[in-house]
Amino acid sequence: MRSVQRMVTENDRLKKELNDKNNKIESQNIKISELIAKSERVIDERNSMLEQRNQSIRSTTEQSTEVLQKIQHQKAQVETEYANVASELSTAQRQLSVLQRTEAVLFLFVNF
Repeated sequence: MRSVQRMVTENDRLKKELNDKNNKIESQNIKISELIAKSERVIDERNSMLEQRNQSIRSTTEQSTEVLQKIQHQKAQVETEYANVASELSTAQRQLSVLQRTEAVLFLFVNF
């Protein structure tokens, strides 16, 4: 009888231990689930921030490209204008040189 009583007592103790361990496992599973959910939220937030950052970089790149193209166009215009003005200056200098020679010849002609 004692042996049966001991077995029943041991069985009850083991059941309690098993129940305690099951409760601890369940508690740990809940904590793990919460951590996984929190991790997923953090990952989603990080991905969202990265997406916004990438969009901002794309937008800035597009704007910079547009500005660069405008500046390059303006540079081409200025270079064309410069070439035209340089050509006009060269022509004017040649004409001035011709006029100065003509003036010198006329001066010599008048003074003789």
